[in-house]
Amino acid sequence: MTADIELVDVAIIGAGWYGLVAARTYLKLRPTTNLLVIDSDTTVGGVWSKNRLYPNLVAQVKHGLFNYTDTPMPPTSIGRDKTVTGEMIHDYLQRYAEDHDLLRRTRFNTVVQRAIRCDRGWQMTLVDSQGLKGTLEASKLMVCTGVTSVPNMPELKMVDAAVPIIHSRNLGAAYKALSQDNIQSVVVVGAAKSAYDAVYLLLSMGKRVTWLIRPDGAGPLAILPAELLGYFNSIAVASTRLMTHLSPSIFNSKGVLYHFFQQSTIGRWCTSKFWDTVAYLSDRHAGYSEGNHVAQLRPEIDRQRYARSMHPRQRRRVTNVRQRLLGKFWPGSGDSAGFLVQDSCGKRSNYS
Repeated sequence: MTADIELVDVAIIGAGWYGLVAARTYLKLRPTTNLLVIDSDTTVGGVWSKNRLYPNLVAQVKHGLFNYTDTPMPPTSIGRDKTVTGEMIHDYLQRYAEDHDLLRRTRFNTVVQRAIRCDRGWQMTLVDSQGLKGTLEASKLMVCTGVTSVPNMPELKMVDAAVPIIHSRNLGAAYKALSQDNIQSVVVVGAAKSAYDAVYLLLSMGKRVTWLIRPDGAGPLAILPAELLGYFNSIAVASTRLMTHLSPSIFNSKGVLYHFFQQSTIGRWCTSKFWDTVAYLSDRHAGYSEGNHVAQLRPEIDRQRYARSMHPRQRRRVTNVRQRLLGKFWPGSGDSAGFLVQDSCGKRSNYS
């Protein structure tokens, strides 16, 4: 990078699912746009980049439900239960970038250290893998980094005999090092998706694993079977419109189906039995009753008892709160609104 200011029309931060489709869509509408995609990794993919893959990484999604609507995903190296593997996702995004001529517009190994408003639009400070800084100005800026981009590392007191510490984000890059015979014991901290993946991977490698889960949190992540009743893919079921009525939400409080499942006696009974069945199948699949060491992984957050116990008067109050919130933050908004939710640090500790 040089000290000169580089100028582009559009800058996109992130070369994952959102960054690639944003670049492709913008160029489809305005092919002559001087567009630049910026990513800190060495390949496209974001969470699914080449360096972040490891052998047992899969998306609990049935093939056909994890791709762009206009570009089917080839069924190569498909996983068990017809799930999509990490390798399939990376290859798919890599081919998508190649087919739409996005690679030559992408700058890898580069971090956007700062972005501020300027007369032209946005001024960014870029830092490459060598530590060299540069300045980029763009008329438009799209932030497509997702919510799992920056590792949230715990503060640990280091001692002279400290062991190497890696974040689950770097589990794929550290796989070869972890495979060495001299590494026999590994401590895993956390209880989200990435922790389950790490524990399973390390046990399959013959390592002795100590799993630490803080007692003041919400407990481990719930374990769901890949298929319900041995036939229905769990994520496919969760993606149906019917689930929007079986899962109470203040943003979905109108319509005939909502009235039946959440306000009528028979409908609420059906909703209750549905979640009882899902809870039973999940518990049996997880094997919480097979021993105390497994029972400790049972989530501490109870299922939707409170939501099912709400009476219509309480639901009307919730709806009124929803309307006041929308009126406060989105004046003149209608029955639906889009949200972008991010914590104060912009960091998440779970990577899947």
